Amino acid sequence: MRSTTGGRRERTIPTFAADRAKKALMKIWIQKLIMKLNTRLHRTMLGHRTRELEQVEALKSHLPFPPCSTDPAILAYPSLRGGRTWRRRRWRKEAARFIEISRDPAVVNIELYQRFKPVADRINALAGENLSVLDVGGRDWTFSAFLPRHHLLIADLETTGIDARDLPYQNAAFDVVTSHHLLEHVPAPDRKRVMAELVRVARRRVFVTGPFEENPFAREIDELLVRLAPDNVYLQEHARLGLPSLKEIEVWLSAEGLRYRVEPLTRCNVWLLALALTRIKDSMPRQFRELTRYYNHRFLEYDRREPAYQSLIEIDLDR
Repeated sequence: MRSTTGGRRERTIPTFAADRAKKALMKIWIQKLIMKLNTRLHRTMLGHRTRELEQVEALKSHLPFPPCSTDPAILAYPSLRGGRTWRRRRWRKEAARFIEISRDPAVVNIELYQRFKPVADRINALAGENLSVLDVGGRDWTFSAFLPRHHLLIADLETTGIDARDLPYQNAAFDVVTSHHLLEHVPAPDRKRVMAELVRVARRRVFVTGPFEENPFAREIDELLVRLAPDNVYLQEHARLGLPSLKEIEVWLSAEGLRYRVEPLTRCNVWLLALALTRIKDSMPRQFRELTRYYNHRFLEYDRREPAYQSLIEIDLDR
């Protein structure tokens, strides 16, 4: 309270109260802005699955900053999940992560790099640009960072609701179909059916990666990891469902008259050490990125030897 020249007393608002009111109004305005952005992203992402490729490409215009890489394949939020609201802070963080990987895929952890890089090199070597690629079982968009000139669509039971045993696409609908470490998470009686679906919707190539039971070291590593990480549901599926048989897959491919080849991707000892190294990712992020970048650039080819934890099956269709 203070006196005026006319002797009347005038009520005034303390400065700190006025500041708090301004901050509250600003907070409300920002929240409304974020809700508007989230609603736009939510509607864009949760449309009909058959139009998912176009919707993901449309998300480029919603990035809070321009992309730093040269035409990254898909600037989309990883780990799409139906019915979820995206917060601006998380969106900005994940978009920045994707752009970093697009600029140099070697920053991803060693086991992912050795899984994706050889397949991406084969796809990039195919004639033509803007190839359509279906990644069956891909849970996020990391693989698309390895394919800057092509369009990638994900079909995954957890994140997009699409079952690999019954793909909702026409025959030869995609130039390339990939499947990374999916078969060991499929019940053994359904694995040939999944392989048949991969081949059916592909026009030129099919690439399948993963561990196989013929390698005793792969089984030993899985048994060790199951004991060390009893809460990891994906490792538990390895133990419960068993690793797929490479011999059975080759017999099926030969019976279908399909041309294919198999090659090792990652030696067992490297795979195990790479998983152990991943544990420092959160505590030492900068050192982890630099170490993995150096290793991936320098030693990838030396690790593609037997005994391999993961192998690559390439099926040549060229329809």
